[in-house]
Amino acid sequence: MRVVSNLLQALMDPGAYPQATSPVGMIETHISFIFFSGDYAYKVKKPVDYGFLDFTTLEKRRHFCEREVELNRRICPEVYLGVEEIREEAGRYAVEGPGRTVEYAVKMRRLPPESSMQRLLREGGVSVQSVERIAARIARFHRRAETGSRINAFGDLRAVRQNVEENFAQTKEFVDKALSRDVYDDLTAYSRAFMAEHRPVFQVRADEGRIRDCHGDLHTAQIFLETPAEDGAWDGVSIIDCIEFNERFRCSDVAEDIAFLAMDLDSYGRPDLSRAFVEAYVRESGDRGVLELFWTLRKI
Repeated sequence: MRVVSNLLQALMDPGAYPQATSPVGMIETHISFIFFSGDYAYKVKKPVDYGFLDFTTLEKRRHFCEREVELNRRICPEVYLGVEEIREEAGRYAVEGPGRTVEYAVKMRRLPPESSMQRLLREGGVSVQSVERIAARIARFHRRAETGSRINAFGDLRAVRQNVEENFAQTKEFVDKALSRDVYDDLTAYSRAFMAEHRPVFQVRADEGRIRDCHGDLHTAQIFLETPAEDGAWDGVSIIDCIEFNERFRCSDVAEDIAFLAMDLDSYGRPDLSRAFVEAYVRESGDRGVLELFWTLRKI
């Protein structure tokens, strides 16, 4: 951990980056450190093992940096610029510097914080037209995303049941802390009833090609809304941070991506935007099964 501490301290120095820059900023998530230098962001993965992800070796961190760039370029190529080596020589660490490679970082275009969808929602800056732009981008992404028998295995009933039951097992310790026993019991009963009563739905969705290599973590914190290009070449939407570390979390029915973002919009007290988003996605994708699936869920 001392090496990690030295590296973090070194990366707060503007001189550690190839471009001239003002003071470096940094934010920490549960799995990464993200450094902001000038027009760029550098994401360094923590050497952690949480069971559902394992970044404990340099080789694994290199691999998952490369996977993060590869997967996110499917939906946001304008942000994900590549993977950079962080090297050390004589105790000095630098991105693209001399010496031996000690770490890797995902290099990204720095997105303006004022364009964050979360921030815009709080300020009343998200319109129906905004969510329609997002829906169109996601529909295009889903249309091109990988599908087939290997991907379908992640969306069949057995896989869905595994994910649901694992989630309940891991959240059980938070009963009467983050949620009440009654709410927990209602959620588990609701989910199990849906899987038992609507088994054919899962096969129909697979047969229609609706199981895809999706985003897996599609919510407002991952979306940025900038001004679209006047010539229509860019819609101004950036969607970042798809799950790179676990296929089981990322590959699913496309409806899961849509439901996650719709639920997040509901949580901000904007059911109007949630409804507009889902309806726009259905128009763009032609997947009316999304509406039928959501309606079935509400009737249980």
